[in-house]
Amino acid sequence: MAAVKTIVISDTEKDTQKTLQQIEIDFPSEAVDYFKTQWWDDRERWVELHVRKHLKFGIGTTSRVEGSQAALKAVLTSSSGTLFTAGNKINRRGLLQAPANSIIG
Repeated sequence: MAAVKTIVISDTEKDTQKTLQQIEIDFPSEAVDYFKTQWWDDRERWVELHVRKHLKFGIGTTSRVEGSQAALKAVLTSSSGTLFTAGNKINRRGLLQAPANSIIG
């Protein structure tokens, strides 16, 4: 798993190729074949070297649901409380964010 993480954070394509060569040495051929057929050809979607080439508009997750869940979790700050309290916190956050998201100004 550490080798795959090394690929994810590689700065150059040369580094990714070098790490792939090390994976081919260190791991069983079945695992390498799986990795290469399922993940390697699609690396432009998950290797940071390629991902950072594209404008992401501040979105740091791969899913809108994950981003929304993280924002909701940040607002609630606690897993205890009533539904009323949670609703108030969410509403307050929405009121604070509305001017920032407005296209009118």
